[in-house]
Amino acid sequence: MELQDLIVPSWSLWYLLSLICWRFLIQIMASTFKNCKVLITVAFLLGALIGFSTLSGALSIQRTFCFFPFFVVGYCVAQNNFIEKIRSVNHIFAIAICAVTVIACFGFLNFDIHHVIWGLHPYEEFDVAVGYAFSLRLAFYVVALSLCFSIINLFSFKSPFMAKEGRNTLVYYMYHTLLLLLFFDLVEHFDIPVNIGVLVLVTLLIMAIIFAMCRIKVFLWLLNPVSSILARHKKNG
Repeated sequence: MELQDLIVPSWSLWYLLSLICWRFLIQIMASTFKNCKVLITVAFLLGALIGFSTLSGALSIQRTFCFFPFFVVGYCVAQNNFIEKIRSVNHIFAIAICAVTVIACFGFLNFDIHHVIWGLHPYEEFDVAVGYAFSLRLAFYVVALSLCFSIINLFSFKSPFMAKEGRNTLVYYMYHTLLLLLFFDLVEHFDIPVNIGVLVLVTLLIMAIIFAMCRIKVFLWLLNPVSSILARHKKNG
């Protein structure tokens, strides 16, 4: 095993490392920039400018700063109760934004978008000019925020079921990785043909399995045993 194997997170583990960094960064930046507008602006600047550096996969630095703006926006939204303000906007406006965004993506984007969405590599490793890669990162932010705005506005109903499942997103994220690894091994071992139908069925099956796992305490405990032990100790104390 080389040193790079220890400092470069494998597959979905980058998110856990980035999540730790975000929690530290938000404390520092929130105390430095009291105004949410300034805080969000700085976060997006960092996310866009990090691509000019030569840092790549080590410690998930590129992804940490690329996706940090979304964490900051979520923090500011929660702090200032922006959700209700977004939901108060006319639905027609939200539909129009969503439609324009989707049409623009399919109609004008002539580039392998996964490089932008992954946020894994610096701009110099893209298959286009550095300036164009930078503009794609900015466009990615605009598209993502527009779709988030539209979804929050259009799905304004309050569902206890959705709220409860929303608290288990980390469970879905972590366990879906293990189930996908199992699926890939089965595909390779039994030479299963992969098509859209198979992918849809596997997706539904994985969702159903994790939905059931969320109802079994041991699976929740395995993801965060320390907090579970402390919570039980506090309850009993």
